[in-house]
Amino acid sequence: MIHGIDGAKAEKYYVWGSLSLAVVLGVLTYVSKQLVYDSKVGCYYYDPNPVRGFWWRMGMQNIWSFLTMAGELSTFCSVVIYMVRVKVFSSGPSPAATVPGSQRLSASHQYRKPLGPRQYRNVVLRISLYPLSSLVTSGLSAIGTISRPVQGIKTRSDWIALNTFHAAFLFRGTLYALVACADPAITQGLKVLYRHYTRRQTSSLPPSTQIDIAPPLASHSCSGAADLELEGIPDPKNESLRRACLRESSSNVVTLPKTAMTLPGREGTHSDPRSNCTSGAGVGNELQVIDSDGAQHHYSYPHLRQL
Repeated sequence: MIHGIDGAKAEKYYVWGSLSLAVVLGVLTYVSKQLVYDSKVGCYYYDPNPVRGFWWRMGMQNIWSFLTMAGELSTFCSVVIYMVRVKVFSSGPSPAATVPGSQRLSASHQYRKPLGPRQYRNVVLRISLYPLSSLVTSGLSAIGTISRPVQGIKTRSDWIALNTFHAAFLFRGTLYALVACADPAITQGLKVLYRHYTRRQTSSLPPSTQIDIAPPLASHSCSGAADLELEGIPDPKNESLRRACLRESSSNVVTLPKTAMTLPGREGTHSDPRSNCTSGAGVGNELQVIDSDGAQHHYSYPHLRQL
């Protein structure tokens, strides 16, 4: 995101690079006869010369853990610095609010409410749990590997060091799974899947058992003299943006069309003195409004529900 690199293309280098590095280090250690198997401890590094054995463990295993911790910490700091530079934490207007109306996307493709500084900080804090948790587990794993006994379990301290290493190594995946529960992308994706499932369940009901979410006619008073304006989505035939206005009546009450509260799965046509509104005739979750002058406008149901 920061350096403009395509993650999907760069992922193959990460996978093949990690696999090649693991194979080279494992084969080199095995050929050098630095690995010894014990029925109690398992497979571990061993060398008659303690100094040489220590450097083998550092070069083949621990150095990569320390490099991983340094890379994760530097990556997290670079992301935070980038977000500060683009004024993500500022309390000014949202970047989407300064875009001209002709260049905006439809309301169904925009956030309903811009995130404030506090919400952005919470998002960054939850994302930072990944490198921070990895720092803890990688650090414990590296310390356990350094202090791991080279001649089996003989004392209580050897047993504690060995179990600390195993616990840190095995708990890493569980910790990542727990951190994923607080990931903004995963939580938002689960919400979208749940809404999609509930909408499919509602649309699969017979017409006689469907329940309207809102009353067929909704109105709210307006104290100003300006018209309320609905921003339409692009027409399928031409990509130009169309707009429609709801003009005020003499009683300063703005009335939404009946079809604004019609469920996407219900078919029907309604008309009033000013326009013809057809539900279920569009493509997907769209509403088609035909004015008295013959102009057609297409609206998305999420947009109308948001308004």
